[in-house]
Amino acid sequence: MSIQPIPSIYKKYTRSLALSIATGLLLLLPTQSVKSAEQTTKNPYPNEVVNTFMKGCQITNDKSFCSCSLDKLQTTYTFENFRKIDAEARETKKLPNEVLEIFTSCQAKHTNNTSN
Repeated sequence: MSIQPIPSIYKKYTRSLALSIATGLLLLLPTQSVKSAEQTTKNPYPNEVVNTFMKGCQITNDKSFCSCSLDKLQTTYTFENFRKIDAEARETKKLPNEVLEIFTSCQAKHTNNTSN
């Protein structure tokens, strides 16, 4: 996994990622995923993290973009991996290319859906 500097367009996404995990860490959430019958993602995250991610993301983005991003993050990364990516992003101010690709794909999907 290569790490790239965060382009200015993605800085708002980094803030969302950091906000989501920071709250979870402050609450000392367990690293195990919370599963419910409603969740169909591969790696569901604790409800507190999901709620914080969505609130932080929606400060500068549309709900559909934030939902898409979170769904793809949960499908791609376990909660433990998500925590590690967030910690590294806060320290280095860089996101892995794979995370940037998730945001880009959701932005493209959102742009295509709103232009129709």
